[in-house]
Amino acid sequence: MSTISVKWNKQVFTDLEVDLTQDCALLKTQLFSLTNVLPEKQKLLLKGKVLREGQSLQAAGVAQGATVMLMGTAEALVEPTQQIRFVEDLTAAERARMFHEKEGIVLPAGLNNLGNTCYLNSTLQCLRRISELRTALSAFRFTNPNDLSDMLTHTLALTFRGLESTGAAYTPLHFVTAVRQIFPQFNETDSEGNHKQQDSEEFLTSLLASISPKLQEDGQSLIQKLMEVEFQTTFQCMEETGEMPETRSELGTKLMCIIDNQSHPVDFLTDGIKVSLSGTVEKMSPVLGRNAVYSKEQAISKLPAYLMVQFVRFVWKQTSASAGTKATRAKILRKVQYPAILDAYDFCTPELKQSLEVGREMEKALRDEELKEERKAPPTKQLATESELGIGLDTGAYKLVGVVTHKGRSAESGHYVGWTHFKDDEWVQYDDATTSHVNISDVLQLSGGGDWHTAYILFYRKLQIVPRA
Repeated sequence: MSTISVKWNKQVFTDLEVDLTQDCALLKTQLFSLTNVLPEKQKLLLKGKVLREGQSLQAAGVAQGATVMLMGTAEALVEPTQQIRFVEDLTAAERARMFHEKEGIVLPAGLNNLGNTCYLNSTLQCLRRISELRTALSAFRFTNPNDLSDMLTHTLALTFRGLESTGAAYTPLHFVTAVRQIFPQFNETDSEGNHKQQDSEEFLTSLLASISPKLQEDGQSLIQKLMEVEFQTTFQCMEETGEMPETRSELGTKLMCIIDNQSHPVDFLTDGIKVSLSGTVEKMSPVLGRNAVYSKEQAISKLPAYLMVQFVRFVWKQTSASAGTKATRAKILRKVQYPAILDAYDFCTPELKQSLEVGREMEKALRDEELKEERKAPPTKQLATESELGIGLDTGAYKLVGVVTHKGRSAESGHYVGWTHFKDDEWVQYDDATTSHVNISDVLQLSGGGDWHTAYILFYRKLQIVPRA
């Protein structure tokens, strides 16, 4: 890291830490936290030369100890004068703000692609469906421009804010710049200088790990609170039957759906999850005094508010001397069906199942009561609700609210698209800047089997039993 000074009006900010290889856009985001001058309203000068976004500080001539001049005014809030305006006369941003404030509806808005960033755009759209995350980001205060994780969280908050307020496609320039700065693997380019396609799951994992310490609620990471799965894992030595089994608690951020199950291919999501919870590992045996093969069995001991499931579609194919092929990353195209409502009960420990039985029994009793009264509305839609977390009883049921899909046969190319639940059976497809409304039936058809969009990551939200008064 290097240090520079920035002169703004009568103020001088000294010893501002920067990476000279970072984009000038990231410096503007840092200065926004210090001056409250919006990045798009900033003009940076070095010896009379304008520093432009899209080039690194180093390429722009900025060196250790340099002094950069900032031009721009922090706009004061002005109380608007009231006037009668019709909806059709409002701008896209004004309509978006009106619906958000008065109806609680966030109008769908896409994200512009900044060079093979579809993996990032699709993932962000699904994360934005998590209302608790949106609320936490809106309250986040950027205090340390020298902290890269702070920077990433701040630019993510700006992106979400832009999506909610513009009413049109938003360009996440500062967020993408921060991602490429913090995670060099997402800044890789080909021989022609174009950014390479990346993996949406790798991006999701990296992003959540970085922002997790920055978003706290009641002294606990909000990301862990919302998404962390607790497993009870049991190891049993397969080479020494007299060795006692070892049981320990482990944490994870998602469930896996194994598709390529050797001679038993998987057709349904639940079957693939069950396969992932059993297996074998090699580890040190205290009885044998050497590495031995152990069976590994997992069961969920604590369910999160949001359950993420990854289809293991991308696998490594080993080198084949006979076929004359090198090791390569391949995509499994097999069709694997997944439900709109996922019941995680069968994946849980006996203790957790016993706890879930309370809600399941109440749901059954309420269903029976409604059937006796011959009510026409389906009981499950009225009882198992996507209500405020913690006010109802858990049953192990989860509702599908987001899907990241990959289109194409190659693991190294293709296109990612995000799909999120909007209301009732209506969903929104986010194909970078383009948005379109679809039905839940269309989303459930994204199960693979060809060149069409294939589900890669699923986002489920916990359902709770909340009896009516």
